[in-house]
Amino acid sequence: MTSQVTREDLEHSCSISMLPQDDLDFRWPSSVELELEEFTTKIRDHSFEQKKEEVQRYVEENASRLNINKLRKRNVCGKSLKDAMDWKKKGNDHFQRKRIKESLECYSQLVLTSPRGSEELSFGYANRSAALFHLDHFSDAIEDATRAIESNEYPKEKKYKILQRRGLCYMAEKRWKEAISDFQKASEQCGDDKERDAIKKNLEKATSGLKEDTTQPTDPSSKTNKKNNYLSPPRLHTDIANASASLDLQLSTVVGRHFVASSPIPHGEIIISEDPYAAVLLRDHENERCHHCFKVTRAFVPCNRCCVARFCSKKCVDYSKCGSAFYQKAPTQLILTLRIVARRNFQRQIGVERDDDGDSDGSSVGDSIPGTDESGRFNADYRSVQSLLPHFDEFPLIDLLDNLFNASMAVLCLRESGENSWEFDGILHHLCQLRTNVHAITEMVDEPERKDSVKQYRQKRIAEALYVTSSLLNHSCSPNTLVAYEGRKIVIRSTEDIVEGAEVSHCYGPHAGHMGYKGRQFHLKKQYFFDCQREDTGGFNCPNRCGIQLQEMNGWTNDKSDRLQCRRCKITVPVRKLEEDEEMADQYFDKAREYKERQEIDTAIQWYRKCLEKRNKLYTKFHLKIGEVNDAIGEIHASRKEWKAAAEHVAKAIEVNERNFGEDSPELGHEYAKIASIYYNDEQFVLSIENAEKSRNILSKHYKKDGHEVLREMEELRAHLLDFFEKTVGPYWST
Repeated sequence: MTSQVTREDLEHSCSISMLPQDDLDFRWPSSVELELEEFTTKIRDHSFEQKKEEVQRYVEENASRLNINKLRKRNVCGKSLKDAMDWKKKGNDHFQRKRIKESLECYSQLVLTSPRGSEELSFGYANRSAALFHLDHFSDAIEDATRAIESNEYPKEKKYKILQRRGLCYMAEKRWKEAISDFQKASEQCGDDKERDAIKKNLEKATSGLKEDTTQPTDPSSKTNKKNNYLSPPRLHTDIANASASLDLQLSTVVGRHFVASSPIPHGEIIISEDPYAAVLLRDHENERCHHCFKVTRAFVPCNRCCVARFCSKKCVDYSKCGSAFYQKAPTQLILTLRIVARRNFQRQIGVERDDDGDSDGSSVGDSIPGTDESGRFNADYRSVQSLLPHFDEFPLIDLLDNLFNASMAVLCLRESGENSWEFDGILHHLCQLRTNVHAITEMVDEPERKDSVKQYRQKRIAEALYVTSSLLNHSCSPNTLVAYEGRKIVIRSTEDIVEGAEVSHCYGPHAGHMGYKGRQFHLKKQYFFDCQREDTGGFNCPNRCGIQLQEMNGWTNDKSDRLQCRRCKITVPVRKLEEDEEMADQYFDKAREYKERQEIDTAIQWYRKCLEKRNKLYTKFHLKIGEVNDAIGEIHASRKEWKAAAEHVAKAIEVNERNFGEDSPELGHEYAKIASIYYNDEQFVLSIENAEKSRNILSKHYKKDGHEVLREMEELRAHLLDFFEKTVGPYWST
């Protein structure tokens, strides 16, 4: 019986799930390196079309010498009953010796290598559930135990043991009714009187627990089945897929396609919510996350074909399609490219897209905007993907040649394996597109340096994806939107009230608050091939303490000016002098950080204070570099449990973050979380709960509670303090 393909299925299918292990097979053998260098020199000045022809010919003629034959013939599927039995034996040995974590890894390998439908796979689930149970990962153990119980391959005479273990997991989570049911079934199936008595004792405990516990918790898995309606715009646009009705897509000869507000957009409103056209998990996370939705998972389900891809559920397995062995060794963006083409091919096979959709460069139909269909609708489909610019002419030669070689090798491998629907031009087009259109899916993680120090947070790259509608947002170093990710989904919200007719912008990477002007210009030119037009004079303060920022002099241009001027007192200051002072302050900061890493705290704080003194003279009050050093000093005071001094400096960092990033920014939310923890440790509980609530209110606009550690911590701190106030001074109501 086959199920009907739904629109939701199409949004997730054809995401080839093989992950790149390393790029070794895509590196040239040392024997041909010199020859390749001579070849690239030879075609350096050829036209783009000539380069394409020459590279394709060279790759085809030298396939065996370039390791391509090894790529084509390599079998990495790896499903092997022998390997599975070996992993089971290793896992059992570790488990018997109480090395539970080691046994868990072995049982996971057992699950990966077992052939589909084999008895060994069912043993893999059963044994892994035991390891997870002993590590107190009860929800994960329940998932694996359920898979073993529902398996036709697992021996019926042993299923009562799995039912008993799952019952113990339910009991640990106070899910008494499920526990009682499992213990009853286990007792009925058990043929050993002694073991049946043990099961009955657990049944009595569960029955007693149900009588005493008046609050029966809900099944945690039921929470994940609810649709995240809060992740959608309040009104969807009828002609722009994934976008708010408050947006209008326009075309300009100056800035190209861009979004403007067709009506006022209030602060915090979702303007785009979009699943990726294609995505790939980064190799650093392949052993810990679902290869489709990117959720962290211990009790994973294996790919049906390979021993690499892992999934959090059968649903994610069905959504993904494993590729050939070739994909495993490809560079990340080549895999992403192949997934784009694979999705297009699949949609054509089932008739969702016509064969002529998007075969061109995505140019406009008549006078319509590029990427739209005949009716002028932007569907975020393959035609829309094709319309994203590849920037062939702007590519540095070395990067262009790299893409040419990768595309040639990919096509040759795919054609040799019988997949003839892959065109060189299409693969090259998408490879070049991704440089300026790929999004890095990130999540916020903490990296505490010491047990008592203030936590520091950073964005961690999890995956890369192509979001078609979101790619139409133009860059601004000071954007009026903020990006957050919920699994695979990108959610973009306004960070300020946007008036009707104003452009809606996004930051491609270096925000003005995170990187200086020169650094931003360099990064944007190198990665995205354009010069940012945002004017910047570095936020330098008037040396006479007029309280205003030094400005450009009349007639000043970026490449000729050597002085800045205070418009109030008219003093002029050499730019070189300011840059020298800036470099000196940065050196102080780096030196302080080095001493801190060596645990020479007294010396570190002296250098931080010298840096702060220098920066206070150099910059205006709310410059981010002043916030940075105050944050660092606050962290040192917290590590010494000097809570009042820590709070004083972190409070100054909060002022800086609010001015630069906005009152609802994640940066500000994390700073409030820091100071809430500091006030808690200083036993200033009212200030602690007030700042915890500020942090919670901000972060809850950007993240789900169960998917963000800081938000979770603030919820727990708030609940703890509310309980404390209830017991000591009566109900507490925050302002």
